[in-house]
Amino acid sequence: MSTISVKNFSIVEYIQRLRKANFSEEQAEVLAKETEQIISNVLEQAHQEVEKKDLATKKDLETTKNQLILWIVTWNTGLLIASGLLQHFFK
Repeated sequence: MSTISVKNFSIVEYIQRLRKANFSEEQAEVLAKETEQIISNVLEQAHQEVEKKDLATKKDLETTKNQLILWIVTWNTGLLIASGLLQHFFK
């Protein structure tokens, strides 16, 4: 049986706890193997879900922020110019 490592979970310790709880060696190993398979399947599904996602990197976020700032500055400049023209022509 391979040993998988999940935060705060050890198959070996799991088998030991099952044995201390009066599970037979066979029962403990079968239960541990099934638990290991379930954990592996869940981790694989989670990994596949993450791979499917279109996740943004820090660089993507920085680029978007800079584009947003440019857009805001452009619109504010346009509004200032329009306001000045309106005040000039409609005194």
